[in-house]
Amino acid sequence: MSSARLFTGKATEYARYRVDYPEPVIRAAFQSIELDGSDVVADLGSGTGMLSRWFLERGARVFGVEPDPGMRNVAEESLARFGESFVSVDGTAEHTSLPDASVMLAAAGNAFHYFDPRAARTEVKRILRPNGRVFLIGHDSAMQPNPFMRAYLDFIASVAPPEISAFHRGDRVSNSLEVFLGDRACRSEDLGDFMFPLTWGGLQGRFLSTSVAPPPGDARRAEVVSRLSDVFQRFEQDGTVSFQLRWRYIWANLE
Repeated sequence: MSSARLFTGKATEYARYRVDYPEPVIRAAFQSIELDGSDVVADLGSGTGMLSRWFLERGARVFGVEPDPGMRNVAEESLARFGESFVSVDGTAEHTSLPDASVMLAAAGNAFHYFDPRAARTEVKRILRPNGRVFLIGHDSAMQPNPFMRAYLDFIASVAPPEISAFHRGDRVSNSLEVFLGDRACRSEDLGDFMFPLTWGGLQGRFLSTSVAPPPGDARRAEVVSRLSDVFQRFEQDGTVSFQLRWRYIWANLE
């Protein structure tokens, strides 16, 4: 399955229920990469514009490169206040359609594991200006998942179709980084685990926004959501469960 189709029909849930990047993570990351307010950024796999907004608020100009029209529409509406500083682009990390040497920073937030790393490397090198940088930020499973998170991850593994599970293998990111970065050294920071209390509505909405969730109209959707409800009921306390995410970022120069 093409990664460009994994989020079809899921933009509304994604925008409403996905946890934003924690402010301490963004602050530490942008200090490390020495983000300049005059930077031009290509946000690859920009989705609903969540990461783009953080760049825009710091004065950068952003090309939000996203293949899914629903995601692009949400980003265009939510980021309209930034005017011409945000440009929505129908494209992918492998085929951005941006001009040669047009950006100083190629970024990806929670999207890199969906890229074809070899094709993305070629494209990113083409669109980066001399001394341009690559910046990847996202979350992973907690180092020590709490009981609910262990059960949730088991649930995800049990419902994910094989063609989608391939994007979420434990070694997917490390193997892709080897190809994407080649012999270029990278620097990374692991910010550790952050906890987010989720109600049943929040957990259901977040799950339905993921690539592994059955899309709207899928016959399996009701049964899978019922199974998720069972997991929630087993672990909820005072109406919420503790959702854990481990955040980290990586940056490098491909030149």
